[in-house]
Amino acid sequence: MNQRKKRIRIVITGMLCCLIAGFIIYWQFIRVQNIFDEMYYARVQTYYDDGRSFGQMPQIEPVTRDEERFYRSDGEFYNYYEKEYLREGEKITIICSQDRGLVRISAVKKLNEFKIFYRYSYYVRTKQMEEKVKCQYGEKYGETIQEVIALAEEAGLTKKDLMEYKQYFLYDKLLTDWLSVNSSRFSVNRWGNVEFIEVLPMEDGR
Repeated sequence: MNQRKKRIRIVITGMLCCLIAGFIIYWQFIRVQNIFDEMYYARVQTYYDDGRSFGQMPQIEPVTRDEERFYRSDGEFYNYYEKEYLREGEKITIICSQDRGLVRISAVKKLNEFKIFYRYSYYVRTKQMEEKVKCQYGEKYGETIQEVIALAEEAGLTKKDLMEYKQYFLYDKLLTDWLSVNSSRFSVNRWGNVEFIEVLPMEDGR
């Protein structure tokens, strides 16, 4: 009888170990396949007191309990960069939408009369990140990348200038700041399983 109980305990323990291992594999390798998945799940599925996600980045404006409760009821979680961590004329915002399974990253840079807008929409379900670049120069607006480059040149800027700012804010700032306080198996240059749909590709292929 004791042998039978022992065998049952061994079987149950083995099943529990398999369940735990399966959960870890699902959580770390199936559900979370890239750095933007990490950002999304850490933001929408943790609470105000949790130390992970954007909440422990000194560059991000603190979120009050009332704001966090409102975000949870609305299904959209906002994070804004503190002005003291930005250059003049910059604004960086990260929004995680629980209802739409979306991470939206926006950056604005004003260079004299020329204002450039970068927007990245990462879709958790499809693992695609779409890039959009727009601009404003005086009363002129550029909606396509050809129009943006033409207006930039009119303002005395080059395509290389636009790529350098993208390099700065997306790679050297946002991703670097995130990884400096969040443990990850991904890196600034190794994002994981992401299809990056660019309209302004980096010359070095990053």
